[in-house]
Amino acid sequence: EPLLAAIPKKHPLAAAETVSIKDFDDQPFVMYSPYEARYFHDLLVSMFTRADVLPRYVQHLSQIHSILAMVRAGLGVAIVPEAAASLKIADVRLKPLKLRTPVPVELFMVWRRDDENPLLSALIKIAGELASAEPTDD
Repeated sequence: EPLLAAIPKKHPLAAAETVSIKDFDDQPFVMYSPYEARYFHDLLVSMFTRADVLPRYVQHLSQIHSILAMVRAGLGVAIVPEAAASLKIADVRLKPLKLRTPVPVELFMVWRRDDENPLLSALIKIAGELASAEPTDD
């Protein structure tokens, strides 16, 4: 799934149609925790490094809804996966993030081969169907 820029309603970037990674340079930025949210932290750090961008990290958090709450409070801007749009946080504008090379968020599913949970096969089937489904605008 693609990444989106999360911008407070009153921020100048909130009026932009799309946001570039360069727009985050020297901006107050609500970042993912390097411990509890290592995947997103490392993903964004590598994106910023490749783009020669250095945001001003104002807070490190592990939960997307907490990050969006800080953005809503005007603490800074953030980058979140597209699924965050379903949270519908008031006063936060989610804008497409323009990247030279798109960086999708990946999700992996693992299980033990000897797992005897009777629901496992149904879960694997549903996950496979969802992963191969066409994106919707819901």
